Amino acid sequence: MSASDVKWVRLGNCIEEYKEALGSQNSISVSGVHMEKGFISTVADMTEVDTSKYKVVPKGFFACNLMHIGRDVTFPLAFNDSEESKAVSPAYYIFHIRQEKRENILSEYLYILLKRAEFGRLTWFHTDSSIRGNLPINELLNIQIPLPDITIQKKLVAAYNGLKQLAEENEALIEPLQN
Repeated sequence: MSASDVKWVRLGNCIEEYKEALGSQNSISVSGVHMEKGFISTVADMTEVDTSKYKVVPKGFFACNLMHIGRDVTFPLAFNDSEESKAVSPAYYIFHIRQEKRENILSEYLYILLKRAEFGRLTWFHTDSSIRGNLPINELLNIQIPLPDITIQKKLVAAYNGLKQLAEENEALIEPLQN
């Protein structure tokens, strides 16, 4: 299959927003989304903060911060691949792959695609003209993404994970040498 054979689809046709407030669930830890494309434990003192309006990010769901993209030229995104739900600021946009699209697109493939620096640069072009450079949700949803066949997606995800593991193993080998 060549690159010209890959169909392009509107991101909004593949994903949908998820809205669940934390409410009184206090067993879920509060996280943020950092620019390196992952969740990070909050550094804020949360003792006096009402977290009831914070949003829940279940396993297999995404969280992104649509603010500051114009300033940072990156798309802050995290994919919850842990076994536990996360809680994030109510300012974040939480989404997942639509039920009817799950046979056509892998969450892991979408994560790899959206965390690319090139996607951050693309979202930067779609930001509004505010000083923060926010990305309006309708602009995000209208972005076209490549959607190869599911078997190709599985191969891409496997290759990515294999290379990532190899890089991590090499880093672990280098650390003792540096010490």
